[in-house]
Amino acid sequence: MDELEAKYLLTDGPNKRDKSLRRLLQELFWAGYAVVPKDTIRIRDIYYDSSEWHLQRAGWSLRSRSGEGCTVITGKQIGVSRTGMFERLEIEQRLFDDQWNINQLGAGDVAELLQTLLPPETDLAALFKLRNARTRYQLSHRDYPRSLMDLSMDVVRIRSKTVLEFVEFECELVRGPANAMAAAAAVLRQQPGLLPARVGKYQRGLQATGCDLKAGMVQLEIPTSPSANWATLGLLHLRVQGQQLKHHEPLAWEGLHLEGVHEMRVAARRVRAALQVFSNVLPRAEANTLGDEIRWLGRILGRVRDLDVHLVDLARYRKQLRRKDAIGLAAYERRLQANRRLAHANLIRALTGDRYRALPEKFRALREARISLPESQQTIKENARLIVKPQLRAIRKRGRKITRSSPPDALHRLRIEIKRLRYQLEYLAEPYGKPLVAATLKLRRLQQTLGDHQDACVASDRLKVYRARHKLKPGERRTIEKMLTLEGSNVRKHRKQFSKDWRKFEVEARQLKKVFS
Repeated sequence: MDELEAKYLLTDGPNKRDKSLRRLLQELFWAGYAVVPKDTIRIRDIYYDSSEWHLQRAGWSLRSRSGEGCTVITGKQIGVSRTGMFERLEIEQRLFDDQWNINQLGAGDVAELLQTLLPPETDLAALFKLRNARTRYQLSHRDYPRSLMDLSMDVVRIRSKTVLEFVEFECELVRGPANAMAAAAAVLRQQPGLLPARVGKYQRGLQATGCDLKAGMVQLEIPTSPSANWATLGLLHLRVQGQQLKHHEPLAWEGLHLEGVHEMRVAARRVRAALQVFSNVLPRAEANTLGDEIRWLGRILGRVRDLDVHLVDLARYRKQLRRKDAIGLAAYERRLQANRRLAHANLIRALTGDRYRALPEKFRALREARISLPESQQTIKENARLIVKPQLRAIRKRGRKITRSSPPDALHRLRIEIKRLRYQLEYLAEPYGKPLVAATLKLRRLQQTLGDHQDACVASDRLKVYRARHKLKPGERRTIEKMLTLEGSNVRKHRKQFSKDWRKFEVEARQLKKVFS
């Protein structure tokens, strides 16, 4: 059956859910809705797929739900929305036997669906579990006398590699015309603290488990020979990264999990890196225009990402501080969370603005521009040698100068150069294959260590600014001082780790030099 829902996320935090619910019910009453309380139920969902992601690649999710006297197996189309409205096909099959097996369903609609989507003898396995405390209401309106809607407040917890908790308000059309649903959704949209959802619980659960949503991703064939055309390789990689940027936007928009913003920011960085690497064959005007827009977007994403990192650090602080000292973190955490909400609101404004909406056209203009430069006829091998060798030489020279007394900026600049070289090698991974794998891994390790060093330095600077700008109570000041001590220790630890990682990289760098000699 077709399912029509409006879904909105609470951005004010779980502790504000009751206040938000009361305000929403009041607004619905003033808008002419009859609101009838139903119940609060405990729901336990388990999502499944094959090891080859057959269901997801076909655009479907599969879950089992227990909590209402039986088990309901549901196949649902995977949806992405820009407005909070979701219209999807949903197929259900009810099971009344407690000993059911997901790989041996009896006759039913879901079983038939799986037969069409899965190859023979393909087993399904659990991906993640979701727990939901759902408070339900029934809505009707005199202007739509035959319509009925279910309103729910879902308090959701997904526990996997990380714990993801969120509150979502969901309104589903039970019967009646779509405009009845649109009217109710308009009331939700006007509520402060509610953000239109872009994806469903399935996509959020995948993110919490560290998996990626593969459905809808176009697979492009990257040249596999060093003798292939350099310009063709560049345009293909720009198309891939443009697709990745769009792919990660919905989860960055929702901002529930720190990886959403992080992955979109990485995609933006890779676009900038590709523009630099292939600058000798790209049309200059179109490449510069796209580069300016990506740089603007990257700065906005970076502000949210930096605050996400600092908030994650608080959990580490609490484990390392004594209980009485950890109490002093509360005011600092509130300040970070307030700044994070402001930064994320700025990101939402950017993603809904004309400048971001014009970004696909900038990508299209670059791909379709005529490339008439002489270099555009050169091979991957000719350009790889010219680009990688000087970059590798500069990194080795800069890295050998790093000492215990080097300023943080020197390590940060080295990290930027390492990241640039790593992206270059990843662009060349298909044509060159195995010889680049070890060097890329060592570069990734170096980049991670230098990134941890930079995060510790930035955290120290932020703590010092907070200490200087606010009148702190003695207990809070003592906590801030201990946090500064911890970050100082982290800086020294990461510098020591850098020395070890650098020695390993030097071995691979010599091999890498031979590949491009």
